[in-house]
Amino acid sequence: MSDDYRMLVGRDRVDGGAGDYAVVNPATETEVGRAPEASVAQVEAATQAAADAFGAWSRTSPSERSEQLT
Repeated sequence: MSDDYRMLVGRDRVDGGAGDYAVVNPATETEVGRAPEASVAQVEAATQAAADAFGAWSRTSPSERSEQLT
């Protein structure tokens, strides 16, 4: 799977630990892509990383946040 379709867990881009799943266009019911599916351990790691980052992130300005996300 390419980096474009990997998950961000903490500071790391990772493949889905539970494989991937189809992304379906609801209007046509055709598969338009595949997305990584997180394992339980990856969800727990991502949740912990978000909790760890919350304090510092919540003190940043909207402009600082937008710079980080682009």
